[in-house]
Order: sequence, then structure tokens, then C-alpha cells
Amino acid sequence: MKLLTKITLFVLSTLILLLSIFSYIVIKDEKETLSSLLTQQGELLVKTVSAASVEIMLVEDYPVLDSYLLNISTNYKSIDFIEIIKEEKVVSSVKNPDSDESNKVLEIFSSNITIDGDILGTVKLGLTTAENDKIINKRIEQFLISTLVISILLFIMLLYIIKHYLLTYIEKLKVHTKLIGEGKYHKTLDINTKDEFEELSHSINTMTKNIDESHSNLKRLNLIQEQQKIELLEANKSKDDFLANMSHELKTPLNSINVISSVMMKNKDSSLSDKQVQNLSIINHCGNDLLFLINDVLDLSKLEAGEITLDNTTFNLNELMLDIKNMIKPQAKDKHIKFVFEYEENIQFIYSDKQRIKQIVKNLLSNSLKFVKEGTIELIVKDIDDKFIVTVKDNGIGIEKKKLENIFDRFKQADTSTTRKYGGTGLGLAICKELSTLLNGSIDVQSEINIGTTFTLTLPKNSNKVDKTPQKTIEVENDLNSMIDNIQLSEKLDTNIESKEKAKEKIILLNNDPLSFMALVIELKKSYEIIQVSSIEALQEKIKTNTYSLIIIDISKLSQNDLDNSLNEMENKLILVSSEDDNIQENIKNISILEIRKPLIKEEFISSINSIKK
Repeated sequence: MKLLTKITLFVLSTLILLLSIFSYIVIKDEKETLSSLLTQQGELLVKTVSAASVEIMLVEDYPVLDSYLLNISTNYKSIDFIEIIKEEKVVSSVKNPDSDESNKVLEIFSSNITIDGDILGTVKLGLTTAENDKIINKRIEQFLISTLVISILLFIMLLYIIKHYLLTYIEKLKVHTKLIGEGKYHKTLDINTKDEFEELSHSINTMTKNIDESHSNLKRLNLIQEQQKIELLEANKSKDDFLANMSHELKTPLNSINVISSVMMKNKDSSLSDKQVQNLSIINHCGNDLLFLINDVLDLSKLEAGEITLDNTTFNLNELMLDIKNMIKPQAKDKHIKFVFEYEENIQFIYSDKQRIKQIVKNLLSNSLKFVKEGTIELIVKDIDDKFIVTVKDNGIGIEKKKLENIFDRFKQADTSTTRKYGGTGLGLAICKELSTLLNGSIDVQSEINIGTTFTLTLPKNSNKVDKTPQKTIEVENDLNSMIDNIQLSEKLDTNIESKEKAKEKIILLNNDPLSFMALVIELKKSYEIIQVSSIEALQEKIKTNTYSLIIIDISKLSQNDLDNSLNEMENKLILVSSEDDNIQENIKNISILEIRKPLIKEEFISSINSIKK
């Protein structure tokens, strides 16, 4: 209705304006016509009076002249006055008594009274425009009434036409667009007017169809995306579970490799050559590097799964930073790098996770050691209210500004060439970021290419949770207990490796696949004494000189002839381990008490061995 009101008011105003202009023109023409007629009348009257007054002027019978003039003024209401002037003296005059003095406009006409060329006097005539004004006013009133009536009739007619024709279709368009806005795309707009409204309805129907198709496609895409999201979450969880499980599975044999190689490197019985000791050192070093990587992967998977719990205790931050300094400084010295350590002494005991803080700072310093060839590395610890700030600053290769925003993303480094040149997996900084958040802190980075990098770690001191009991005594006792435990562990490892466990049953293993058997051997050694050989000949020699409760043979790399010639004397003790494609003859199967197919599953393998022994 707002549009209807605007349209009708506009059209009505236009009509009134046009009618008013037309009325003005007509009234103006009529006014000019009446004025012309009045002029003609005045000229005619003054000439008539002049001609009729000649004889009377000659005899100077002025009363008769007055009577004549009165008679004329009575017959013509437009006459306001008539005067006869002789020798500049009014000799006869008459005035219309009905003339309105307050609203009088006069037209003055004059003419000489002559006879044979002689001037006897002058006739002066005044005509009033009052009658003309009455006529004009009446005309104006008629036109105003006509204009008003015509305007009202046209307004009603236009209102009906606009509402019936224009607004009906506009309302249809409005209702249809509202349905589209509500997501109802199946309605069709039907307008058959053979004009722009019909064209517009076709366009809207086409648009609605396209929107409906797009909406359907979008719903399908949303469903697909939702399903993909669920699948991605499940895949991510499976990945985290896999990483966690694999990390644990890898750490078990790797710890054994590291411990065994560490003990063997001591070469207590001098049975190893220098080259073998050097090789064991390489194995131990690589094993430790791999263990660090596995720990990073395990930490990351735990962080993603939210399984890491903080071990918050009260400890001396100064002593922790000194330990880190003493650990890093020799490494910096070996690389001819200057190491600067600054610590505000007023920071003493804090309440937090000591090992996680150590992990973060060591990681940042290790990065600096990795990327600084010659220069300086700074470790600065400052106190700020209820927080402390650890700054690790170096003048190494630096990082481009556009790559800083991704520096804490997992498996990302500033450049792929960095990985090739300096090593690393890109997990360290991601773990630092996650751990700092877990500790209710933050870590920031600033860097410029070829100038250096500054990492700023901000963490709370949690002073209100600090245990006020003397810490030094507790730490000394803990260190002493830890030292005793380490000594006992080292002695036990040496003893376990270098001596034979007489109380345990002996099992001999022909091991053709060390990787598959590594975890199994480690687990079996907890309950049995395991003797490993790598050939059928060595196996036969061992069996001749010792007694074994079980004989486990991996036949995947043995010939049938070797089996026929070697296994006859192993009844009731033989366990065969074979690949899925190995074809074992019946006579060999009859000798064995158990046949196990690869791949080997540790729990099932150990359970089978234990069941036989029971």
C-alpha cells in the first residue's frame, strides 16, 4: 500500500497541476477579452455623449444635459462618472450611486465636443472594472470546482486501475520472493499479462529453479563434507592411536638396543675390537636420536589426544636453568659458538612441570645450535610480576616473515631445504607451542633473514601454589636415591648381559629374521634364558653340548634337505616358525610340537610358549 499511495499522490498532484495551468490560461484569455470589450465600450460611450451634447452646449441648457447624463449612467452600470468640462470648468456631471469606492478600478476616457472645428467643451468618462472582476471571480470559482471534481474522479479511477493492475502483480512478486527467502523453491510464479510483468515472472521462475538446484547441490555437498569430516576425525584418531602404539612398540626394542649397545661399548672383557666398539657407538648414537624422534611423535600424539597430564611440583627454576646451561654450553663450545646465560636471581622456586619446561627450553636451544654456524646464542631468564620470561636468542640463518605464521605448525620448517641441510622433522616447535599452552603460557617468535631469531617463552610462576617446606633437603635426597637406582640398574644390566642365568630354563632359537624376533626375544628373556644362533650347523653344535627345554627354528631360509638331516633328534622340543608360502612336509610336521606362521604377534607367541612349558 505504500507504493500505491506514492503513485496515486504523484499522479493526482500532476493532474491538479495540469488542470491549474489550463485554468490559468483560460482565465487569463477571458480577462484580456473583457478588458478589450470594456475599452471599446468606453470609447463608444464617450463619442456618443460628445455628439449628443453639442446642441445643448450651444444653448447652454445644463439641467437638460444633467438629465441626459443621468439617463446614460443609469443604463450602463459600468459607468462610474460622466463630466462635461467647458473652459476648464465642470458644467455638468453625474456619478453612479452604486459604485463601490473601496474597491474601484477606473478606465478614463475623454473626447472633445466640437462643431465646425470649434471646441465647445470636453467629455470625460470613467468606467469601473468591478463587473469584469465579478465575471472573472465567477469563472475562477467554476474552474476550481471543476478541477477538484475532475481530480477526485481521476484519483478514484487511477486508484482502481493501479491497485487492480499494477499492485496485484507486485503483491504476487512480493509473496513469491518471500517464499524463496523461506527456502520454498518449488512454487511457480504464474503471471500472464503479455508485458514486462510476465517477462519478470519468467526470470524469477528461472532464478528459483537455479537456486533450488544450487540448494540441493549444497545440501549434498554438506552431507558429503560432514561425512568426510567424520571420516577425517576417525582417520586422525586412528593415526594418533597408530602413532602412539607404534611409538611404544618401537621404544621397547630401541631401549634394549640402546642399553645393550651402551653396555657392550664398555668392552669389559676386551672381546671387541676398536672398530666394533666404534660401530657400537654409532649404533648407540643413532638409537638415541631415533628414540628422541619417537618421543616427539609420542608426545605429539598424546597432545592431540589430550592425554598428557602435567606433573606439577615445586622446584628451583635457577637450578633447572643452570642444568640446561651446563648441558648446552659444551655443545656450543664444540661448534665455536659463544653461549651467554643471564638469570635474574630473585626468581627461585616456582610451581610447574619441571620436565616439560626443560623439554621446551632444550628444544629451543637445540634449534639455535642447529642453525647457528658462528655467532652467539643467548639464554635469558627475566622476572615479570607473577610470570617469568625465558628468551632464547641467536644470530643464525633467520626465518622469512611470511613463514613465521606457520613456524609452530607440525611437520613444517621454514624451508624444505632446511630439513635436507640441517635435519629435523618439524615437530619440535609444534610440541613447544602445545606444551606452553598446556602450561598456561605462550611462546612467540621474531626473526629476520641472516640476522637471527628470538623465541620468547612466557610462563606463570604459580607462586600461590609453591610448597614452603625446605626444598634443598628433598632435592638432595631425591638425587641420592636416583643415583643409587641408576648404579643398581647399571650393575644389573651388566650382570644380566655378561652372566648366565642358571635358574632359568634354556630355549635355543635359530633366528633367520632378527627384526621379527627382536621384540619376542626381549619378552622371552624375562622368563627364559634365550640362546640365539644364525645357522643350522651352529644349532646342531649347541644341541650336542647343552640341553634345551625348547628348540625354536625359523625355517623360512632353510632347505628341505637341511630339515631332513637335522630335525630327527628334536622330537617333543621343536617349534617351527614359517612364512605363509613355506610348504612343510608331513614328516617335519610330525616331529614338531607347534607350528607358528608369520607375521608373528608377540602376545600370541609368548602365550603359546608359556602354555607349552606349563
